Amino acid sequence: MSRSKYTKEERKLLDAAVSGEFESTLNYERRVMLLASADETYKLDKRIKIRIPSRALEAIQSSASLWVRLEMWPMQSA
Repeated sequence: MSRSKYTKEERKLLDAAVSGEFESTLNYERRVMLLASADETYKLDKRIKIRIPSRALEAIQSSASLWVRLEMWPMQSA
C-alpha cells in the first residue's frame, strides 16, 4: 500500500493546476491588499539590545555584507 503525500482534495487541485483547468479567483483588490500586508510584515520598527561576542558579530556582519553584495537581500528605503 503506497502512501500519497497529498490528500484527495490536494491531488485534485494539483491536477487541475497542471492541466490548466484551475482558474484563480484572486482579484486585483485582494492582490494589492496581500502585497501591502506582506510589506508591513518586514518593516523595521522595533529595536532590541543584545550582547554577543565580537567574533559572532563579525561573522554576522560578514554574512550580511555578502548578501548585500550579491543583491539577495531587499534593501530598506530610509
